[in-house]
Amino acid sequence: MKQESNFKLMLRMSSLVKPLTGYMILAITLGVTGFLCAIFIPYFASLLIAHIAIQAPDFPISVFFIIMGVCAILRGILHYGEQACNHYIAFKLLAILRDRVFSTLRRLCPAKLEGKDSGNLIFLITSDIEALEVFYAHTISPIFIAILTCLILLGMFLNLHPVFALIAFFAYCSIGILLPLYITKKGKADGKASRKEFGDLSDYTLESLRGMQDILQYEAGKEHLAGMQKRSTIVNERQKKLKHYEGVSMALANMAIMGFSCIMVLCAGWLYLLNEISFTSALMGSVLLLSSFG
Repeated sequence: MKQESNFKLMLRMSSLVKPLTGYMILAITLGVTGFLCAIFIPYFASLLIAHIAIQAPDFPISVFFIIMGVCAILRGILHYGEQACNHYIAFKLLAILRDRVFSTLRRLCPAKLEGKDSGNLIFLITSDIEALEVFYAHTISPIFIAILTCLILLGMFLNLHPVFALIAFFAYCSIGILLPLYITKKGKADGKASRKEFGDLSDYTLESLRGMQDILQYEAGKEHLAGMQKRSTIVNERQKKLKHYEGVSMALANMAIMGFSCIMVLCAGWLYLLNEISFTSALMGSVLLLSSFG
């Protein structure tokens, strides 16, 4: 049920992008094309190596360098365009969300907000909304870009050999789906606790500032400083845990990338020894998988 509610929440958040659908489609198109350009640079480099190794006749080597050069230039241009579209969407939506939150708070003030933690409210309208930039600029279009790019690559692997496509499919599912779900499950509770502890720290800080005159009058500065240090320590310890999950995620991802790449190289060598594929196909399959994890 929790996963379903989270999925529904993501759909509801994604629905806000509807007025900016054109920019989102453009970002996805630029992203897919840009990543393919980045992937094709080592891909054509491997073709060049195979071309030299088998001494293929009547095909100028300069063509490979021209293609790689064009791909490198296009990669930069397309990546810039993708990021520009994504951040235009994100900051436009953040402005809309802030306007909605402030409008709602004005309607609720003052009676409905009596007794509410002011620190949590400030954290909501600043950090919480700002955190949504990651979702709108770095989550929605990258998901579609990853799916479309992987489908194109799986078609290329299938054209080389079905075993290549199978290895790539398991690699993409493991790194793109299973690993994120595992890390999310492990760190979800700490993430929620971190949000609450940040709000408590903000609330305590604001209360201390509002009561500064009383603190000075009754010489309670040391007690309040100790309270702030205590809350800061709690926040820092929670952040250490979250960074630990981030480090574990990166370590597991790199291990999976290296592991599946080694499997691809071994299978490519085995199929080549069985005369099921050519040297060029074996080299291209190995390089294509390793270069596709971006």
